[in-house]
Amino acid sequence: MLIPDSDHILNERSDSSKMDSQFGFDNGVDNPPTSVLFGPNFMASKLYQLSPLEDLTLAITLVGHVGIFNDEVTNEKHGLVHRVYILCGKDNALEETSKSG
Repeated sequence: MLIPDSDHILNERSDSSKMDSQFGFDNGVDNPPTSVLFGPNFMASKLYQLSPLEDLTLAITLVGHVGIFNDEVTNEKHGLVHRVYILCGKDNALEETSKSG
């Protein structure tokens, strides 16, 4: 699973909204992060805030680092890529402004 690019993750929200998430820097700390591990507090407040406690508990036990897409997507490299977001009124993971671009 790939999540939005590191610019959205690092710059879109304040540091407090990242809470207890951890970032991996496989290309060195001077480069953008390559993965993220969502922490239990972040998952509870941003991803599973409407879910039963059992779902959150299961997700916390199964969570692992997920890749952050850092490459520039071009027709030459990747072909045509469509971006699709499902807008949810109570979605706390991404701000709606980042979904419209």
